[in-house]
Amino acid sequence: MMDARISDFASKAHERLAAETRSFARALVGEADAMPQADALARQCLERAPANAESALVREKLFAEIVRLNRLRIRIEPHEGALRPVVGAARDIVAFVQALPLEEREALLVVALGGFSYGAAARILAAPRAVVVTRLARARAALDAAERGPVARVGHLRIVK
Repeated sequence: MMDARISDFASKAHERLAAETRSFARALVGEADAMPQADALARQCLERAPANAESALVREKLFAEIVRLNRLRIRIEPHEGALRPVVGAARDIVAFVQALPLEEREALLVVALGGFSYGAAARILAAPRAVVVTRLARARAALDAAERGPVARVGHLRIVK
């Protein structure tokens, strides 16, 4: 009876982890036509995970592996959407996030969607903590600017002859 409860708990934990990794991979890949690739990334990482993958360290390693495989996928299959600037015309938060440069999108998704600390995000992204914080600040600033829309610049300087 006790073994059945433990097995059920482990199964539910694995399902929860599978849902988190699939969600993260889909958000990271972003394009609607690449969802099968995102699911394949998540599945490939989950196959390598131990059956009792509830620990934060295993979760961190899975997210790091998804980031690594996605970067490899982009290098092998380059596409135009990898480094798009944020435009004010986009009205959807998903479109805002997908318009971010890859490095900023990774940092934002690892911290916001993954719920990792800056230190863990730095380990996942294989970058120094300061770089992750900078990327995150840029992503947040870009999203804030995109949400506000184009702002008319009023110059306070005059040309004096």
